[in-house]
Amino acid sequence: KQWYQRRVAITAGVYVLSLMIGKNVEQDTTNGFFMDVNEQLEFACNVIKKDPNLQNGYNAMGFSQGGQFLRALAQMCPSPPMKQLVSIGGQHQGVYGFPHCPGSWFICKEVEKLLDMGAYTDFVQNRLVQAQYWHDPLNEDKYRQHSKF
Repeated sequence: KQWYQRRVAITAGVYVLSLMIGKNVEQDTTNGFFMDVNEQLEFACNVIKKDPNLQNGYNAMGFSQGGQFLRALAQMCPSPPMKQLVSIGGQHQGVYGFPHCPGSWFICKEVEKLLDMGAYTDFVQNRLVQAQYWHDPLNEDKYRQHSKF
């Protein structure tokens, strides 16, 4: 992440902010699984609003879950404006299944257990980010009624 950030800044001559939801990589990773999506968006919005380099607007790039959340950020945090969004692999219609997990084995196993308990239960919705954008195509009403995001 830092290598890419430096490379883009040097090559393109632009300011690059790599959003981290937390004070370090461990917190960022944990928050990506367990911090309410809307709280993550509020955190990101505050960081962007306080950055003087972004006050006239910014372009954003997100990968996977990051792309999805940046789209939501553009909608929920219109100032400063996001001029363009590049989303690579963002699951903008939600997910129905839990693909190969890039996190620690322990976190992945816990996520799978919670999703198995029921992605739309309040208990799981309040504890698991991936459940908040779980989209069961066979039960659209349940998705609309119970999904927090």
